[in-house]
Amino acid sequence: MTIPTESYDVLAGAILRMGENAEVLDPPELRARLAATTAAMARAVSIVSAKITLGKPLSRAISVTE
Repeated sequence: MTIPTESYDVLAGAILRMGENAEVLDPPELRARLAATTAAMARAVSIVSAKITLGKPLSRAISVTE
């Protein structure tokens, strides 16, 4: 599938909303960007899950930035 877009930021958001049902094959820059983003998200979830599992209160709020 080819998706026209105004920027990688807009396209990355659309692809992330597709969840595990999407894979970026090209361009390599976008593929690398999404790989880094999803890896950071996975680390954040692991940290939060560990804190909840250990019964510790969460020490930070989750914020969304552009």
